[in-house]
Amino acid sequence: MLKSLTPKDLDGGVNLLDIGCSGAPDEKWRPIRRLVNYIGFDPNQAECERLDAEPREFLSTRHLPYALAGEDGERELFKTKSIYCYSLLEPKHEWLERFSYADLFEVEGTIPVTVKAMSNVAELAAFDADVVKVDSQGLDMEILRNGRDIVSRAFYVETEPGFVEHYRGENTFCQVAGLMGELGYLLFGLTLCGVPRKGPFAKRKGKTQVMWGQNVWLKDYVALEAEGRAGTLTRAKALKALLLCAVEGVPDFGYELAVCFRGKGLLSGQELESLSSESAWNLSE
Repeated sequence: MLKSLTPKDLDGGVNLLDIGCSGAPDEKWRPIRRLVNYIGFDPNQAECERLDAEPREFLSTRHLPYALAGEDGERELFKTKSIYCYSLLEPKHEWLERFSYADLFEVEGTIPVTVKAMSNVAELAAFDADVVKVDSQGLDMEILRNGRDIVSRAFYVETEPGFVEHYRGENTFCQVAGLMGELGYLLFGLTLCGVPRKGPFAKRKGKTQVMWGQNVWLKDYVALEAEGRAGTLTRAKALKALLLCAVEGVPDFGYELAVCFRGKGLLSGQELESLSSESAWNLSE
């Protein structure tokens, strides 16, 4: 059932927002790439034009030259030695200097950039996001909180907050987890990332202090429905939720949602039965 879904079944496809879109999209999206409408954000206009020119197999692709933050305005972007450490927040050097990757955060200058709150991006007015991925170098909470109306309608949210402050004023995992809980999301993915300290063990492989994590949050429609907070659920939204459970590899949660959706008349009995085997959730080509 899930492998045969078309954009028409999904009300035009799965809508994915990629905030901080440097690098290639994650390979996990490959099995459903022809169902995905992709919008990426990068504050560099030239980079957006370059990315738009690259061949992609998504249903549609667009890159917007905005830096997202908590509110509209002008901010300074800290340009660091590594482009992947650029941030609207200043690196916390006295902390970072203790670790082997401190040089990546060395500030080489600042540039003024125009920033927008997610909710105020005109191009998103008609884009009902199903997936929101945030890789913002310390601004996850600020972006999510001020894009709450968009995030609350999504099913799948990916964040990458630190467990400690790498930047001054950085939002940490505990803050992000609190907001996601308020919005009815559950944690389904937690990839922990650590870095060794400077010194004779700087290149040692093994256990180090956990510095940040890559997190996946899925909306708990079962609990929200019981609380009367699920909002208006359509068949297309239900199918997209099930498809995204397959992408994340969580058929147990997907089937629980399917039972809930069947109770609301969004799935047929035959469709529910077809989802009772693990193979039904395998999207591999």
